[in-house]
Amino acid sequence: MQAQSSMLLDAAQKSQPSELSPLIDQFALDQWCQDLEPSDVQDVLRHVPNETNQSMDLLLRAIESHDLAMAQRAAHRLKGMAATLGAARLAHEAKFLELSCSNIDEISARLSALHQILGDTLASLAEIASAA
Repeated sequence: MQAQSSMLLDAAQKSQPSELSPLIDQFALDQWCQDLEPSDVQDVLRHVPNETNQSMDLLLRAIESHDLAMAQRAAHRLKGMAATLGAARLAHEAKFLELSCSNIDEISARLSALHQILGDTLASLAEIASAA
């Protein structure tokens, strides 16, 4: 019974729009920042746009070449980076692309939402970096 409940919860989480996730999970952000100097936090956050651009470039190449496995790898990479930083909404959307989209057309259809979330996330992380 408990396993079935867990499966239902997993399915519900996969289908929920990423807008329900906070843009930035403050607890997760605080966790990775707690042992770093403010200058180190700024340094990490300074590299985020380049890292996300690399993942997005890979994702776009995958869509152009109709390579679902490559698209899933790009989404996985983006998800991992976002989750580590506490960028919950971006991590959620990337996880959805990685695990719930079964073809390139589904991934392509979500690109606009992904770009919006990515832009919002980068703006928020830039504000955090300037305050650190």
